[in-house]
Amino acid sequence: MTVLDYLGKYVWVSSQRKQLFKRVFLQYLPTEVIETEETADVNFSKQNGNAEDDSLPVLNEYVERKIPLACFPEALADVLEFYGTEKNISEILRIIDYDKEKSAREIDFRTWCGVVSFAERLALENPNSSDSSDELEKADFGSLEERLGNFTIPEKLLEVLKIIRSTHNV
Repeated sequence: MTVLDYLGKYVWVSSQRKQLFKRVFLQYLPTEVIETEETADVNFSKQNGNAEDDSLPVLNEYVERKIPLACFPEALADVLEFYGTEKNISEILRIIDYDKEKSAREIDFRTWCGVVSFAERLALENPNSSDSSDELEKADFGSLEERLGNFTIPEKLLEVLKIIRSTHNV
């Protein structure tokens, strides 16, 4: 499991934080529209005046929206605002193995939220001063060392887990 896999699957973000993260995520979405034969017919009719003016292109299947990992440094700087210093961005990119992951990878909104949430914690000068984590998370990370002995965990993922644990004063 990579760091991105972990952050995308196991980090929970409140709806208020999601709204903030969504604003930046949408700015970095590719602008092309994915068309199928069905949507191409509707769009062709619309362009030739054969469809009603208010008709919209119809996608016949769900398409998950993803942003290219290549735009990650800029997107992180935008979402972290004044915490998005070059030093902080470089550290986050190092931890998520950005150089190894960026070549052809895209990330979905859930993964984006996990990475940004982790990046916010990492970027705080004194993460213990404004800890908003709940008691269950504190209990989970309080017994981290006891549980990790039974598993083989990639070095970068272990680093992420220890950073999260250190923000709990446990």
